[in-house]
Amino acid sequence: MVELKPMSPERFALWSVKIWELYEQELIESGINPVAARRQCEEGRQASMPNGVLQPGNEVFESFHNDESIGIVWLWNEGSDWYIYDIDIDAEHRGKGLGRLTLRATEDYVKSRGATAIGLSVFGFNEIAKKLYDSEGYETKRFQMKKEL
Repeated sequence: MVELKPMSPERFALWSVKIWELYEQELIESGINPVAARRQCEEGRQASMPNGVLQPGNEVFESFHNDESIGIVWLWNEGSDWYIYDIDIDAEHRGKGLGRLTLRATEDYVKSRGATAIGLSVFGFNEIAKKLYDSEGYETKRFQMKKEL
């Protein structure tokens, strides 16, 4: 069983810096030039957690399995619309089915708050995540494509 608990202030202080570094690298890996990636990250940071303070609608959790923190979940909501901004299982806990259990716990959480659907984005290079989401019934709603010239 996996349980979501509000992220501890100590972990949030580290995570709220690390998440933007990771996101910037993922944007670059997906083909966005470094200047645009940095700008996109800064815009996201200012919109969701300026000065390290989560804005309304954002919720960040630690995922626990057997009372051990195994990862994080970052959610955004506006009314009944919910979106997974990030779901990440710590490296030492990957490959054990805990990502699937965390995803299900996340769905249970948003359903308990009136959600009828939940969305997310996944980078094209993240085959493991795509397979998980497909196997859990997530449907592709749009594609973003790019051709290198």
